[in-house]
Amino acid sequence: MVTFEKVTVSFGEHVALNEVTLSLPQGRTIALIGPSGCGKSTLLRLLLFLISPTRGRVRVADRDVNQGNAIEIRRRIGYVVQDGGLFPHMTVRDNVLLMARYLGYSEETNQARLAWLCELTKFPEGALARYPVQLSGGQRQRVSLMRALILDPELLLLDEPLAALDPIVRANLQQELRAIFQRLQRTVVLVTHDMAEAAYFGDRIVLLESGRVVQVGTFQALWESPAEPFVSDFLAAQRTLSFL
Repeated sequence: MVTFEKVTVSFGEHVALNEVTLSLPQGRTIALIGPSGCGKSTLLRLLLFLISPTRGRVRVADRDVNQGNAIEIRRRIGYVVQDGGLFPHMTVRDNVLLMARYLGYSEETNQARLAWLCELTKFPEGALARYPVQLSGGQRQRVSLMRALILDPELLLLDEPLAALDPIVRANLQQELRAIFQRLQRTVVLVTHDMAEAAYFGDRIVLLESGRVVQVGTFQALWESPAEPFVSDFLAAQRTLSFL
């Protein structure tokens, strides 16, 4: 579904990604994890063509991402940002339907899709007229997910979507999100700082450090066969792993 081929991203003298070669399989959930500044969010920005590679190329569904097709490819990608990114002056319904209306989808199609998304995310249809400030943190994340899914994307990107939630709400949403991913059977790329969360969601885990891919595999593979000492050190620093 997604391929990075010898991708380097530099900002002046700072190298955010260094010769990254990585393939993300279709229909699976891939967790990107690593310390702050390792390049996780840079990979997402490349997929959305918010930035361009200094060297190398990015391919989505066997197509190079470039300036000429960036908008078309973005419309095939759903994106959930860290804080939800909802427009405070718009109702839930208007937030979710923003792109569908912009692209001229019929209201009949929009309402059918909206009803299905409410059922999928367990968001009450009676709350569609509310504004973001009137919602709980968990409800705002559900709305952000619905907005990301409104165009039925092939690829779903989530940049630490649960980081700001309290532990109980986060645990409940983790269960619901995993069930949603399994139901949708889409390619999902999830950025997280939490290895327990990466292990919970990820069919495959990509561990990065200082702009390079250190190891790719299942949690069990990282745990039992670390590619280098950094992998063991990173896992040892993850206190949440004691509960796995």
